[in-house]
Amino acid sequence: MITSISNYTNSSALMNMQADIQLLKDKATVYYNSYGDIPKCEETYFETIETAEGNITVYKISEGTIINEEFIADRDSEDGDIYYQIDKTKLNNVTLNFGTNEDVYIINARTLNVYYTNGIMSEDVMQYTY
Repeated sequence: MITSISNYTNSSALMNMQADIQLLKDKATVYYNSYGDIPKCEETYFETIETAEGNITVYKISEGTIINEEFIADRDSEDGDIYYQIDKTKLNNVTLNFGTNEDVYIINARTLNVYYTNGIMSEDVMQYTY
């Protein structure tokens, strides 16, 4: 019985995370169409990660790693290689269903795909996007 409650909790968390990602992507698209730029934080730091497919660069507002190896393995190789931390304050009326305001979401500079950097474990697979 505990397993089924745990599976339901993970499934619910995954659905909420995916809804948040879709909301952020929709709002980021509107922002991009309005301002010609993505709703990114004013970055101070960046990290470059070497992968077999090339380097990934993530621009962020604080020191420290926000990208882990599981995310690198999971990302879509068609996405491109530059990501920015999303500035949620630039998006009007964003109320997220999952996590907290301190959680980090990143956006791909080319595709506008959004990722939750902490991920959600679902059926023994870590999920970062929908």
